[in-house]
Amino acid sequence: MKKIFFTLAIITILNPYLRAIAYDFGNSTTGQIQPTSNLNQFAAEVGIKSEVSLENKIIGYIKIALGFLGIIFLILIIISGFRWMTSGGNEEIINKSKSMIKSSIIGLAIILLSFIITRFVMSFILQTLKDPTTQISI
Repeated sequence: MKKIFFTLAIITILNPYLRAIAYDFGNSTTGQIQPTSNLNQFAAEVGIKSEVSLENKIIGYIKIALGFLGIIFLILIIISGFRWMTSGGNEEIINKSKSMIKSSIIGLAIILLSFIITRFVMSFILQTLKDPTTQISI
């Protein structure tokens, strides 16, 4: 089972690169694989921007961090739900589980609000950097 999961993970990770190589090989006049020869053309055809702006890079890093925090949130919910189900009617464990679920949901709300605020501030800063004549009115 681990081998199958590992193989599927590797194929999923390498899929865009394998498609680019196959595209280059199919469009090559020499018949040799040149993986970077038509990469920008390939990216344009599949709808991928080949140039990434600073804003998109920062937002990408924030999305990765939020993905990890979402996984942590899911793990906390599963652990607290498991504790609740296996508490055997013990009120102390049930109350701790409820408290853990509430804390997890509050943490998720804080994470989402921080993402919204960060995205707003980053777009405002980058807009100001692009057009320095912009008047700041609060």
